[in-house]
Amino acid sequence: MAIKLFSIFKYVLAFGLLSWVVVSHWNPATGVGLKGIWQRHWGEGEPFGWGWFVGAVICQILALFLTLLRWHGLVIALKLACPLRDAIRLGLAGFYASVILPGAVGGDLVKAAVLARRSPIGKTRAVASVLMDRLIALTNLFLIVGLLGLTYWVSDGLTGGLKGKPGLVVLAAWILGGSTAFGWWILGWLPEVRVEKFASRLRSWFPRGIGEAASHFWLAVHAYRRQPWVVVRALAISWLAQAVMVIGFYCITKTVADETMPAPPLSQMFLILPVGLIIMAIPLFPGGAGIAELGFGLLFGWFGANESLGVTATLLNRLTVWLVAGFCFGVYMTSKDMKDAAEHSETKIQPNHDGESVGPVTSNS
Repeated sequence: MAIKLFSIFKYVLAFGLLSWVVVSHWNPATGVGLKGIWQRHWGEGEPFGWGWFVGAVICQILALFLTLLRWHGLVIALKLACPLRDAIRLGLAGFYASVILPGAVGGDLVKAAVLARRSPIGKTRAVASVLMDRLIALTNLFLIVGLLGLTYWVSDGLTGGLKGKPGLVVLAAWILGGSTAFGWWILGWLPEVRVEKFASRLRSWFPRGIGEAASHFWLAVHAYRRQPWVVVRALAISWLAQAVMVIGFYCITKTVADETMPAPPLSQMFLILPVGLIIMAIPLFPGGAGIAELGFGLLFGWFGANESLGVTATLLNRLTVWLVAGFCFGVYMTSKDMKDAAEHSETKIQPNHDGESVGPVTSNS
């Protein structure tokens, strides 16, 4: 009951924030608001950029397939049986689950649960592949903002330098990205005995089910550390997927931008979108509802663009996501195990008979 109430609270919070963002940007005291954008395109009949919109949808689909290719490489690296065709099918169905279905289980976790059922080698490896995929994607965002921010800083392209708001974003990326890289470097120098000892401590620090899961995840991450080219390949695919996503978001912004309310340059989008995606990942907001619109609106303002344009672009981008999710609906409907896993609102981690393979066991809340 408590879990269901918490899920309801998250949706109330998210859509409450979304309503506030829309109302506050509907007719602002300065600049063009959502009302002006609506009247210009749907009241006065100014042409809508349908070509840009189609381009954004194509970019959304291409980026999705690239992320699934990245995840498949991580799955294979852990010696889990999952052909590329199955990885794409699970990924498409998981994307639909994460976008459309209510509840506490995201598409990634549902995807891991299905893969775990099919893998006799070790269930936690399936969960580790998904979590590592998210970690690589997040690290890639830090790297993009940090490296491009360095270029902007050297060329004096940051408004206000490092003391301005864009500069603070770049500084945060340097700190987070550097910390992640340092931790990854240290992990490579740990001897096997230290790795096993820390895994044993994780089992003793937490209750049995959670401790076993944390221990096996730690060992799985260390296994990735011993395969650096797997991680490098995943990062390279992430860079490509991120570039496609940036182009897609630039296209969706151009659908309603004009001379009086220009879209930020494509080069700046490479700083705006990664930070916006990090904001979207903040917990308590399903699908980033509300917090994404607020974040992108602020980011557009920080980089000298119209805040209402950022809010509008985020709302239109949601429409492209829903369209792609509709395409994934057919895959979801043909996957009985995906539907069964998505019906549950909580995933528990428990050990199996041998105490070695630990993974998600879904149960009704």
